[in-house]
Amino acid sequence: MKVGERGCKYIEVAPYGECKDVTHLESFFQDVVDKGGEGIILRDPQSLYKPGRSQGYLKHKVMKEKINERKMEIIT
Repeated sequence: MKVGERGCKYIEVAPYGECKDVTHLESFFQDVVDKGGEGIILRDPQSLYKPGRSQGYLKHKVMKEKINERKMEIIT
């Protein structure tokens, strides 16, 4: 039995899709973000699967800037 064949409330298999071009990538990415997702993972179709970090995968996500809030004291 493969993962996802039986209903499981803890695991969901991500859909597979082939990227056609940059416009398709950005449109798909925006749909994911609009639905509350953090981003997408891109995989080089020529790379072999390796557990852990791999050169064949690229994370594409929105970067949120953290503003360093410092109290400043005015000396007169």
